[in-house]
Amino acid sequence: MGGHSRSISVINILTMCGIFSLTTEFKKLGKHFDVAVPDLIIEPSDQIRPSYTVAAIFMDSPDIIGTAVWGIHAWWDKLKKTFLINTRSESLNNKTWHDMFASQRCVVLMDGFMEGMKMPGTNKKLQHYFKMKNGDPFAVAAIWQDEVDSDGIIRRHLTLITTVPNEIVAKVHERMIGILTPEEVKVYLNPDTTFEEAAKLITPYPSENMMSFQL
Repeated sequence: MGGHSRSISVINILTMCGIFSLTTEFKKLGKHFDVAVPDLIIEPSDQIRPSYTVAAIFMDSPDIIGTAVWGIHAWWDKLKKTFLINTRSESLNNKTWHDMFASQRCVVLMDGFMEGMKMPGTNKKLQHYFKMKNGDPFAVAAIWQDEVDSDGIIRRHLTLITTVPNEIVAKVHERMIGILTPEEVKVYLNPDTTFEEAAKLITPYPSENMMSFQL
């Protein structure tokens, strides 16, 4: 799983979902989400981190799996070393994100994600891994933009969208990523779907379909 070799800083909301996994075969991903899979994609990994290249499906090419860098450069950082790796669903209507959410929606493909639970009186966190009970991959709502990186190359960058947690995630964290079903993905990526209709899709995923364990 390729990432940028340069040193970066990461800014996210409440350090939400800083690592996720995608180990599912891409043929299965294509079938699950009813999309084509290109010959050249990314290597499976259980340690996908900010600045890495991730698998995604985009509003401007909703019938094929593509790739992007996880993290949108912070607009105030002229050195382009600070990544915004997620944003709150409640903030989508503000100036920073509105236009992107209106016309540059995407979903990131995963089969699990990690969250850390703070231990009282220490700086340590207990890591928990979340996945679907049936082992299926899933999609997470996101938005993207094309950026000129510090090496002068134009790359597509994205940030995940978070919402309030369901019961299982709330035991560990006060936010969760906005998981969408394959059917919701089609609606979310449809250019005819309005801003408001797309935003309403980002809700806590049913906890009864998920499981977690401590790492």
